[in-house]
Amino acid sequence: MKLISRSLCRSLISARFGAVFPDWTVIQKIRDSSSTTHLRTIRDRILGSTQSIRLLEIYRQVLHQKEVVAVDRPEQKELLLSRLLVNQQGFLKVNNRIYAFIFNHSWVNKELGSIAKIFK
Repeated sequence: MKLISRSLCRSLISARFGAVFPDWTVIQKIRDSSSTTHLRTIRDRILGSTQSIRLLEIYRQVLHQKEVVAVDRPEQKELLLSRLLVNQQGFLKVNNRIYAFIFNHSWVNKELGSIAKIFK
């Protein structure tokens, strides 16, 4: 986690932007950085699943609502095993703010759109 935080801070400092948050290219750079291989592992685990659409839909719901009631379902277990989500007192939540920042609504929508194109 320290490595991701350091990479994010370094990218934020070196990026030239006027807003509090970096633009999409900075986020993409962090997501694809070799120093964040475990982010790619999370991404690959979700996108490589036979249930990837359902995983993305559940994750999008958690992002939107901040928490979702945990139910003993295989898709939720897979998201918990990826460490993208955690179960806190019976509710699914994003594991940390960095994950929510990197795997944000734009990322979810982009990946769902990519999957939809494959099945057309």
